Order: sequence, then structure tokens, then C-alpha cells
Amino acid sequence: MENIKPLGIQVLVEPDPIEETSKGGIIIPEATKVKERPNRGTVIGVGEKVDIIKAGDRILYGKFSGVEIATEEKMLLIMKQLDVFAIIN
Repeated sequence: MENIKPLGIQVLVEPDPIEETSKGGIIIPEATKVKERPNRGTVIGVGEKVDIIKAGDRILYGKFSGVEIATEEKMLLIMKQLDVFAIIN
């Protein structure tokens, strides 16, 4: 993976995968899916001014928070610490 180091108050997040089944357990066909961007993920890096959040934390963030970064392996998000609503235990 590319070596990405967030700066300042930025947080680098690997979003959870997009749900492939409905809440009732029905598999949703690709043609009919309305893919909704997840709002949970795992922190994989933090800037030097981030004080509460650390790498490895599971977090809840705003649905439209952050900027998508495409790497060779996966899609990541970089967002401000203020865009994180909660740490999930």
C-alpha cells in the first residue's frame, strides 16, 4: 500500500465495505443496488495534532465526510478530526 501520512488534524480511514445484503438478509443484485457510502470505518493513520483518536479505532463519521483516496489496493477516506462523531467500542 502507498505510504500515506495524514497531517495536522486529518484522520485516514478505511471505510467498512458496502452492504451486499438487505437488513432482512436478501442478497441485493448488482443491477438494482443503490450503493450507500458507509459511515463507519477503521482509523489507519492520524495527524500529529489529533489527540483523542488513534490508529486502530473503529469510528462513526458523517455520511458525506472526507475525501476519497484511491490506492492500488483499496479506497480510503481522509477527513478532519471534527468529522468523526464517535469512537465505537
